[in-house]
Amino acid sequence: MLAINTTVSEVIPISKPSKKYTYNKGWLRKVLDGICPQCDEPMTKKGIKRECSTYRHLEIYGNPVSVAYDITTIKEPLPPIDYTKCPECQSNKIIEDIDRGEICCGKCGLVLSGNDYGVDYPWHKFQLLNIRNF
Repeated sequence: MLAINTTVSEVIPISKPSKKYTYNKGWLRKVLDGICPQCDEPMTKKGIKRECSTYRHLEIYGNPVSVAYDITTIKEPLPPIDYTKCPECQSNKIIEDIDRGEICCGKCGLVLSGNDYGVDYPWHKFQLLNIRNF
């Protein structure tokens, strides 16, 4: 979005895009040479459609130059976590529970680090299927 200053009539950017696009010449060179850039297998071309002839996991319609851009986001490193005091209650009573693999506050009970129970690992499903089949 752009704003125009009426007194000086110059264009001033209001906001900057959050993502940066970089041109990937190697990817485009492979596509134009008829090679799939993901698996290095040959690609077939029928009219405006190009696709991977072996795995069929990549289809490009039209000019491949328009899709030869990679989206790169600038990631800033996270600050180190301070385990000397609780961020919730500011208590210095930090307990390391070795059995559970957690570091928690001894005053309010806030878990500062530990296992991520929200992650769904495939081996959990496998174990549940075996338990149900007994």
